[in-house]
Amino acid sequence: MTDEEKARFETNAVFLCREISKETGQIAVYELDVPIDGHMIFCLRIRQQFNPELRYFVVGEKFYTAHKQEIIASLKKRRVLKDKIEIMGPIVELRR
Repeated sequence: MTDEEKARFETNAVFLCREISKETGQIAVYELDVPIDGHMIFCLRIRQQFNPELRYFVVGEKFYTAHKQEIIASLKKRRVLKDKIEIMGPIVELRR
């Protein structure tokens, strides 16, 4: 598969952003409402490298639909540990 084909690959996953406000410390978790492909994933990984208040997660669409409130509540906690999140199910944090 060429890089162009990888960049055009789209998923059936839900991408979430966990953002901590620099001013207030409040934590927001929201879905990304953009088409996600390989290029967008690359951009998100770079973006979170330069903005430590941002973390991106990928969740299986069916699992997210069934457990939306639990997932959002877990990501809104002050300390989110990778191991504890991934134990919940098909949730993966994009690497920095």
